Amino acid sequence: MVARGNARRKVWWVVCGSGLGAGIASVIFGGIFLVFLLVSPCSARPPQRRVSISKETTYITEPLRPDGYPDYLAAINRRLAEGVTPENNAAVLFWQAMGPKEIDAKIRAEYFRRLGVAILPEEGKYFQSFDEYVASMSKQAGQELSEEKIEQMYEQVLEGPWKAEQFPLVVQWLQANEKPMALIIEASRRPRWYNPLVVGKQEEGEPEMLGAALLPAASQMREAARTLRIRAMYRLGEGKIAEAWEDLLAMHRLARLMGQGATLVENLVAVAIETQACQAGQQFASDGNLSAQQALAMRDALAALPLLPAMADKIDLGERFMYLDVICSLARRPGRSLRLIEVLEGGQSGLAGWAKRLADFLAGVGGGMIDWNVPLRMGNQWYDRLVEAGRKPTPQQRSQALADIEKDLRQLKGKAEDRTALVLGLLRAPGEKVSEQIGAVLIALTVPALREVYVAEDRARMQRQLTICSFALAAYRAQEGQYPDQLNDLVPKYLAAVPPDVFAPNQPVIYRRTEAGVILYSVGPNGQDDGGLAAEETPPEGKPHGDDLVVRMKNLPSASPKQK
Repeated sequence: MVARGNARRKVWWVVCGSGLGAGIASVIFGGIFLVFLLVSPCSARPPQRRVSISKETTYITEPLRPDGYPDYLAAINRRLAEGVTPENNAAVLFWQAMGPKEIDAKIRAEYFRRLGVAILPEEGKYFQSFDEYVASMSKQAGQELSEEKIEQMYEQVLEGPWKAEQFPLVVQWLQANEKPMALIIEASRRPRWYNPLVVGKQEEGEPEMLGAALLPAASQMREAARTLRIRAMYRLGEGKIAEAWEDLLAMHRLARLMGQGATLVENLVAVAIETQACQAGQQFASDGNLSAQQALAMRDALAALPLLPAMADKIDLGERFMYLDVICSLARRPGRSLRLIEVLEGGQSGLAGWAKRLADFLAGVGGGMIDWNVPLRMGNQWYDRLVEAGRKPTPQQRSQALADIEKDLRQLKGKAEDRTALVLGLLRAPGEKVSEQIGAVLIALTVPALREVYVAEDRARMQRQLTICSFALAAYRAQEGQYPDQLNDLVPKYLAAVPPDVFAPNQPVIYRRTEAGVILYSVGPNGQDDGGLAAEETPPEGKPHGDDLVVRMKNLPSASPKQK
C-alpha cells in the first residue's frame, strides 16, 4: 500500500496542481482515487501494443517494430531511398567534398552504411569554411582579423560583383577550396538526394524518436551554396560570365536536391538557397552587361527547372510522422514522457510547469488511463487540415485557412492548460476525457506555426518569376539599347506572358522607369504596394517598413541596339 499511496499523491499533485480550493479538492480526490483503483491493475499486465494499426490512427500500417508499433523512421528512410544508389545520390559526392565532421560520431557508421559507401576518414582535403581559412591565414601572417572584420568581408563578397584586387584573401580561400567545390558542382548534376535520417540510442538502449534525428547536411548545404554565390560574384566581376552562371545554376540545382528531404527544415534550407540564387541572378541581369543570347539562355535555363517541392508535402510526411511517433513512443513507454517533451521543447531545461506536470502524470499512472488511439486520430485530423490549407490555390486563401487553424490551436492550448477541466473530466469519463486532454496538450506542443513557412515558399516562387523576367529585360535592353516602356512589350519574343504577382490576386508584377533604369517588383506578403520598398531597405522618416520583392535594373552606358 505504500507504493500505491505515493503514486496516488503524485497523481493528485500533477493533475490538480496547487490552484484548487480545499473544498472542491476534497471532493475530487475521492473520484481520482476511484480512477486510480480502476487503472492501476493494468500496470501488472504484460506489455501490450496500446494503439490500433490503421490509416486513421497510425497512418501507416508497415513497417512495424519488433514490439508491433509502426517504425516511422524506417518508413521515411524507405521512401527517401527508393531508387537511390551511390552512383545517382548527390549526397555521396557532397560528403566527399565537405568531410564527415558535421555527422555526429555516434551515428556516423550507420549514416554511411545507409548511404552505401565506406566511412570517410576524419581528416582529408575537405571544404574549409571562410571563417576558418581567414582566421588561420591571418594568424600565420601575424595580422589576426577580428570576427567583425571577417564577417564584414564575407557580406561584401556576397552582395555583388567584385575583383581579385579588392579581396585577395577571399580569392585564396576560393582557390584552396577548388577541388571540394568541383565535387559540389558534380553532385548538383545528380538527380537524387538521400541523406538518411538516423537517431542515436537512449541510455536504456531504446532508439531516440524521429524528432531527435539530426540533419547535418542542412547547415553544410547552406555553406556550400553561399560559397558558390561568392565565387559567382567574383567571376562576374572578372567578366567570366559563363563560369559565373554555372555556379548560380548549381545553386538552383542544390536547392532542388535539398528539397527532396522529408522535413520542413530541409525544405526551408532549399527555399533559402533558391532565394539567394535568384537574388544573385537578378544582379547578373542588371550588372552583367549580358548579350541578348546570354540573357535568353539564362532565362530558359531557370524556367526549365522544376518548382521546389511543396511545403505541404513535408507537413504531410515528415511533420505528421514526427507527431505520430511521439504518441506511439508515449504509448510504448509512458515513463519516457519527460524526455519526449524535452525534445518537443527544443531540448530546453526550463520546461513550462504544466509541461512538467504532464510528463510526471504520464510517467505515473496516467499513461495507463489513456486510449492512445484518441490523440493519434486527433493529430491526423489536425495535420489533414494543415495540408489542405497549404494546398489552397492562392496565398490569400492559404493565409485565411491558416489563420483559422491558428485560432483553433490557441483555443486548444488554453483548454489543454485548464487543470480544473481535466480533473472534472476524470470524474465524468476518465478514459475518454483524459485521452482527449492529453491529445490537446501534445497537439499544442507539436503542431508548428506554419503561416511564415508558406510565406517563405511563396516568396521563393515569386523571386524565381522576377528573375526570369529580369533576364528578359536584359535581353531586350541588349537588342534595343534601352528598356521597354511596359512589360507587355516583352511578350511574346522575350516572355510568354507578363508574370502575375503571387501576392496580388489577378494583378501583374509592377514595372516602372526610374532615373537609374527600371524597377520591377511584387507587392510582397502584405499584399500592399509599398512603392518598391523592400524589407531590408530603410524607409523614409515617418514611413512604415515595406516588404516588396524588388529588382532594380540599371541603365548600362555600353548597351547598344541590336546587340546579339
